[in-house]
Parts: sequence; structure tokens; C-alpha cells
Amino acid sequence: MPGPFDSQLPPDPFADDGVDDMAVEMAERLAHDGVSPTDPRWDHLGAEPTIDDFDQAESEISGFEDDRTDEWAAWTVARTRRNIAVRVIAVLLALGLVSMYVLSYFR
Repeated sequence: MPGPFDSQLPPDPFADDGVDDMAVEMAERLAHDGVSPTDPRWDHLGAEPTIDDFDQAESEISGFEDDRTDEWAAWTVARTRRNIAVRVIAVLLALGLVSMYVLSYFR
């Protein structure tokens, strides 16, 4: 069902009429600019991903996973150090309270 503002919208590139208006416009631009037929931009007219796109995405994702692993290791070390520091402070506070109690008891 068409909406009230459909006439103001650009053409739908995913319409089922079989013609991708955006791909046609891009092909016209490439042809007008005199791009050679072996240029890789012709492969991306319909916006379908190629094997190279998948390979590039895989390498990016693996790079993020490596960074995440390094970041997780650094965060774990920092958390361990923080936990040790908190325990040392807790022990020092407990010793201070006990010593205050002992000193006040003997006065």
C-alpha cells in the first residue's frame, strides 16, 4: 500500500521490477567518465559482495578479535592488580582497627 509521501521518495533500488535504478545510474557515470572495462568498480554496480569483499571482511574481523584478545589480557592483569591492592588495603585497615582497639584497651 503506497504511503502519502511515496511520490517524494527516490526510486526503490530493491524493487522487484528487475531494474536497479542505482546500478543503472552508476553504470552511466562510469561509462561517462570513460572507465576501462577491467576497472573493479564495474564489479560493484549491483552492490553484490564479491569474494574479495568477504576476504577483506574476514581479515578485518580477525584483526578485531586479536585486538580484543590483547585488550582482554590487559584488562585481566589490571583487575588482578586492583584486587591485590584492595586486599592489601583491607588487611592494613583491619590491622589499624585492631591496633587502635588494643591501644585504647590498655590506656
